Amino acid sequence: MEHSLLSRSGVMRILSKLKNEGYIHLSRGILTDIVNLPEKLNMFYAKPASSSAVESTE
Repeated sequence: MEHSLLSRSGVMRILSKLKNEGYIHLSRGILTDIVNLPEKLNMFYAKPASSSAVESTE
């Protein structure tokens, strides 16, 4: 298992803020739904463009 250098309290603070602002739903401490992330976080979870769309230039 790899470590992320994030503290548990820091992660819980962010999750709490997202929950209070209505961006996520938690049930008994388990993330159950992501409603609509703020734009700053959306870029981290956006699906990458498919590799088939990239044309080779040989």
